[in-house]
Amino acid sequence: MKKSIHYMNLFLGCLLIAVSLIFILLPNGIITFGFAGVSSLIYFNIGMNPAISLFIINVIMLLFCSFFLKKETLKHYLAPSLLIPILMYGVEYLTKY
Repeated sequence: MKKSIHYMNLFLGCLLIAVSLIFILLPNGIITFGFAGVSSLIYFNIGMNPAISLFIINVIMLLFCSFFLKKETLKHYLAPSLLIPILMYGVEYLTKY
């Protein structure tokens, strides 16, 4: 029961981040800190989909950090790092149609 609540909170938090990036930050030209901000800069300068660029950045950083972090610690970062760009892509896809 506790794990299901944890995963539900994780999913809702990632969904909230994805929705805020797609509906609030990107349309208004606001750039945040972190990898989401880097993906926003890539979107505004090159035109690459921010969900795809965030996914690529997160995968590269997860691979880099896998050399230095314990596997238990890396498991905690794996789900949100991959879930946010996937949800961004899904939310963006739903808004087009």
